Amino acid sequence: MKLLHVCEPLAAGVGRHVTSLAHGLAERGHELHVLYSPLRADPALVEEFETQGTVVARPVPMTRSPSMSDAGSLATIVNYLREQGPFDIIHAHSSKAGALARMVAPMSTAGVVYTPHAFATMATNEFSPRMLGVYRRIERTLARVTNRVICLGIAEFDHARTVIGIPEDRLVIVPNCLTTDDFRFDSDLRSELGLPRNAKLIGFVGRLEPQKGPDIAIRAMATISAAEPDAYLIMIGEGSERARLLELAESCDVAAMVRWLGWRAAREYYHNFEVLLSPSRYDSFAMTPMEALYCGVPVVCTRVGTAHEVVRHGFNGFLVELEDVDGFAAATLEILQRPGMQGTMSTNARDASDYLSPDEMLAEIEQVYFGRRVGPGPYAPVAEPIAVRTG
Repeated sequence: MKLLHVCEPLAAGVGRHVTSLAHGLAERGHELHVLYSPLRADPALVEEFETQGTVVARPVPMTRSPSMSDAGSLATIVNYLREQGPFDIIHAHSSKAGALARMVAPMSTAGVVYTPHAFATMATNEFSPRMLGVYRRIERTLARVTNRVICLGIAEFDHARTVIGIPEDRLVIVPNCLTTDDFRFDSDLRSELGLPRNAKLIGFVGRLEPQKGPDIAIRAMATISAAEPDAYLIMIGEGSERARLLELAESCDVAAMVRWLGWRAAREYYHNFEVLLSPSRYDSFAMTPMEALYCGVPVVCTRVGTAHEVVRHGFNGFLVELEDVDGFAAATLEILQRPGMQGTMSTNARDASDYLSPDEMLAEIEQVYFGRRVGPGPYAPVAEPIAVRTG
C-alpha cells in the first residue's frame, strides 16, 4: 500500500511513534511518505529519516496553534497529494496535522486515519471553556470524514466517545509499542555535565510545553533541593516555554541545580536517572514513562491517560494528582532517601516493562488500514468491522 503520514510535532513521544511506525511499515513492504513540521522536529529523528532512506520525508511548516500560515500549509499538502498521489491511506497524527490533513482528504480517494496522541479537548487547564467547545465541534465535524480514529488507550477512547461525541464505530484502540533496539547504557551524564559522582539525577524528558508540566518539575525541585542538596534536575527537550522556565528556575532559586540538555536521544541517558518525573496535565499513552521503566528507572507521574496501566503506585513508581507540586516533591524524596525502595522499584520497573511489541502494533495498524475497502470515491465503507481493543 502507498501510505502518507502527516505529523506536526516530529519530536518526543509523538515523533518517536511516527518514525517507528513509518520505518516498520516500510519494512513490511509498504511505500511510506511522511510530511512533518520542521518547527517542532527533533533533529535526531529527522536525521534518522535522511540516513535510513526507506521513507520519503518532507518538511511542511505547521504551527501548533491556529494561524494565518495554515492556508500555506494546506496548499503544500494539497500539492503533495497531487504530485505524489494517489495514496491508499492518509494517516494524520496530532490535533493540528489531524485537522489540516483531514480538511484536504476529500480531494483524495484515500482512506483517512487519525491518531490524536491526546485530544486538544483534554487540555482543560490550557484552554478556556469556549475554546474547548470550539475544538470539540471541530473534532466531531472532522470525524465525519475519518474512517478510523486510533486511540492509544481506554481513557482517550472514553473521552472521544463521551466528551467529544465521536461515534464508537469509528474508534479503535491500538496502544503504543516499545521498540528497544536503540537504547544505550554506556553514557555517563555526571562526567559529561561535570557533576559530582554522588549527584542524584532527576530526569524530565518531553516537550517544554504546558501539556507536559515542566513547570511543575521545576517548582517541585525547590523542595527537593532543600532536602537533597546533591539532587539535580536534568531537562531533556525543547519547546516554546524554555525562556519562561529559565526565569521560573531563577525565581525558585534552583537554577544552579537544573541542567538543560535540549533535544537529545533520551534513550541514551535514562539509566543515569534515580527517578523520572512525568507531570503531564493531559496525555493519552505517554512513551517516556514506558522508556524509563524499561531502563529500570522509577517514575513519578500524574494520573492522566494510561499512566495507571504503566506506573503501578508504590510498585515501580508513584501516581500523583494533577498540579500537585508538593506531591511530586514528596514522592521523589521518598525514592531518593530510601535506597532500598529505589532498588526494589528499579527491579520492579524492569520486570514489569512488558508492552505491546512493534510487530504486534504494526499488525494492528495494518488491520485498521486493510479493514477499509480501498477503491474509487471518498470514504468507501469499512469492509469488515474492526474489533476494539479493551486493554
